[in-house]
Amino acid sequence: MPVNQAQLQFGTYVYLREDGTPYYVGKFSYRGRVFAKRRHRVPVPKDLSLIIIQEFPCEADAFAAEIFLIRYYGRKDNGTGILRNRTNGGEGSSNPSKETRAKLRAASLGHSVSTETRIKIGAGNKIALTGRRIPKATRVRMGIAQKVRRAREKYGA
Repeated sequence: MPVNQAQLQFGTYVYLREDGTPYYVGKFSYRGRVFAKRRHRVPVPKDLSLIIIQEFPCEADAFAAEIFLIRYYGRKDNGTGILRNRTNGGEGSSNPSKETRAKLRAASLGHSVSTETRIKIGAGNKIALTGRRIPKATRVRMGIAQKVRRAREKYGA
C-alpha cells in the first residue's frame, strides 16, 4: 500500500564509535531505515545507544541537516574528516532522476547475457540441484499469505 507523504517521519541519524566520535551520517524517511543492517555499507552499532536520531518536520530540513553534518565532520574518502560516508549527502539516491534512468537504460540496451551465464543461473535456480524441497503444506501456506498480502495492498486493510 502506498505510504502517504504526510505519515512519514523525516530525520537524520549518526552512528557513533565506542569512543563517541561519529563514523556515519544518514537521512531517513522512516525509522526502520536507521536500524536496517542490509541497507548500509557501514556496520550498524550493536549498542543502540550509539545511534543519535534527530527528526524534522519535512524532508528538505532532513537533507539540509545531513549535508551540514557531513560537511562539519568531513569524509575519510576525500581526506576532509572522520566519516565513512561516500557522498556529501542530500541526493536522495533512492529516487534516481529521469536523466539517470535514461543513462542506465541506454547502457543496458543491446546487452545480452552469455549462454554460459544463463546455464549457470538456471543451474543455481533448480531446486533439485540445491536439495531444497518445499513441502506441499508450506507451499499452500505461502500461497495464502501472498493472497492476503495482495488483498491488503489492494483494499488498504
